[in-house]
Amino acid sequence: YTIQVHGLVEDEKGHVLASIFGKWDDSIFYVSGDINAKPKGYNPVSEAFLLWRRVRPPAGLTKYNLTSFAVTVNELTPELK
Repeated sequence: YTIQVHGLVEDEKGHVLASIFGKWDDSIFYVSGDINAKPKGYNPVSEAFLLWRRVRPPAGLTKYNLTSFAVTVNELTPELK
């Protein structure tokens, strides 16, 4: 399940300068101009500039997405009991 996002960057007169699009939980891209005004069949990814990409969490996380270090920090040792 992912959500597509799309936005426009406008100047003070409302002219579209750029488009921003992607999946909010994966990657966001930038393209100069309004991609909605491009010809049918236009593929914005061909001219896109990557703004952000999700960094996948390391393997072996707990169900709360804690790293192994975070789990050990919260672990009670016999001395603390």
